[in-house]
Formats: sequence, structure tokens, C-alpha cells
Amino acid sequence: MVGIIQGTKLKREVAYEEVMDTAKSIGIEYAEIDVKTGHNLRNFIEHSVMLIRDEDLAYYRTKRDLFLKNHTKPLIKGTFTILTGLYAVLIAYDP
Repeated sequence: MVGIIQGTKLKREVAYEEVMDTAKSIGIEYAEIDVKTGHNLRNFIEHSVMLIRDEDLAYYRTKRDLFLKNHTKPLIKGTFTILTGLYAVLIAYDP
């Protein structure tokens, strides 16, 4: 949730504490940005980008983990079969 303010003379319609309590109760964050001075705008954008990045990383880690869980056993079995075959060839051609 973003609160927009204009300059230092702030006339609030809702108390800051009330906004913070509401944001916490529904599980979101709250930030105030001054549209005249740009105060807190950079922090807000950087924080938002980091949250999106973290959500993306968590999503792709989950997909990677599911893939490895479902495909690791056949991969290991296939690798073992190949190594066993190579060992057999090595023994057969050992002078």
C-alpha cells in the first residue's frame, strides 16, 4: 500500500498508526512517497523490485527442486548403466 503526500505540510485524513495497523492486519507493507520532493520514491522502487525478484527466485527454486526430485533417480540409474557398460568394455579389451 502506498500513501502519497505533497510536501512537508501534511494534512492527514487517516492517522499513520491506523494505516500501519490495517496494512499489518491484511499482510501487506505500507510506504509513503512525497510527490513534490520524491522522498522515499527510490527506496520504494528498490524494495518493490527486490520483493518481486525474491518471489521469482522462490518460484524457480521450487520448480528446480521438483524437477530434480522427479528426474534424479532415472539420471543416476542411466549413469550407472553407462559406467557399468564402459567397465565391461574395458575388461573385455584388457590385454
